[in-house]
Amino acid sequence: MIYIRVGEVMTRDEFYEFTGSTMNEGIIKPYGRLPMIEYALNQERISLFEGVAGMTEVYNKTIGEKANDVDSFAEAYLAILGAELDDDGIYRIRDNRIINLYGTDDAKDIVVQFLQKPTADGSQENLLNRLEKLIYQTSMVANISDENFGQTSGTALAYKLQAMSNLALTADRKMIKSMSARYKLFSSLPINVPDPDAWKEIDYKTTRNIPKNLLEEAQTAQALDGITSQETQLSVLSVVGNASDEIKKMEKEQQTAQENSTGQRLIERLNNGQQNILEPTGSGTAS
Repeated sequence: MIYIRVGEVMTRDEFYEFTGSTMNEGIIKPYGRLPMIEYALNQERISLFEGVAGMTEVYNKTIGEKANDVDSFAEAYLAILGAELDDDGIYRIRDNRIINLYGTDDAKDIVVQFLQKPTADGSQENLLNRLEKLIYQTSMVANISDENFGQTSGTALAYKLQAMSNLALTADRKMIKSMSARYKLFSSLPINVPDPDAWKEIDYKTTRNIPKNLLEEAQTAQALDGITSQETQLSVLSVVGNASDEIKKMEKEQQTAQENSTGQRLIERLNNGQQNILEPTGSGTAS
């Protein structure tokens, strides 16, 4: 079987297609730079699991050894010491996993027991528990499967998630930087967008799937009334996506409410005036 290498060589200004040792003519790229954007998780370019890969392998190996111990216990041989089995029993030794050593007729010297290797279940459990804690601590990721995790709320929950939040913030900055570079490259072509600086108007927002205590947020926002600006006050609430847009909505609702109130008062005045016109001013009889 013959393999032929096929691929592309890309430079800042051109890219070339090649087949085997033959390279085609270069094609000019319109961007003027490499159309490749790197998305890095952190400055070291190290994934979250690389630092704990060794401990994870040991953890999996220990789990496998515990499973082997269970199989070994199920396949343990029965040793009968002191009493001789008949031919039919010896014939089924392999199937029944029996070892027979005889040489005495004294019943008190006859021993019947299973042959099994010493168990290290306690040591294995301690190792697994320690590895599990170290894996989460080293990777700075919260163990959301912990039984006590669901009972934590408010500030305590924020402290538990602080290390992971710091990692997420770093990843957010790296992601936004890469996305800005991507759309800057996209905006450099007039056929895509007429304004080459259009990428600067893009706002990025990252949302984390973290449980929120809306009651505490509402109390905090209420406590900030008169201390901070309305925009800062609303930014405390996780249900508010954009504080500036929320303020505009509130102003629009207030304006609509005022217009409706003014219209209602005008209608009431018109109704009252119409009733006054229809009512007679006085009554009398002619003589």
